[in-house]
Amino acid sequence: MRSYTAPMGVESEDLTLAYLRFIESGELIETCPSAIGLLPVINLVGKFPLSPLAQQFVHLAEGTVQQAGFRLQFSLIQPN
Repeated sequence: MRSYTAPMGVESEDLTLAYLRFIESGELIETCPSAIGLLPVINLVGKFPLSPLAQQFVHLAEGTVQQAGFRLQFSLIQPN
């Protein structure tokens, strides 16, 4: 599983599109052949609950990502 933390200033939309390009280009399978036949999941992880605007983005993006044959989800990190 590949994990990535966005640098300051990189929006979730940009990062999500980068992940989609990574998956759709076939680079995922080249990098991790054991992923063949598995459903790719893009997991957006946050320290805080989503704002209403961010919720709207995730909801719209979920549909787009699902149409591409993948899954998008948001997970809230629980503090240690």
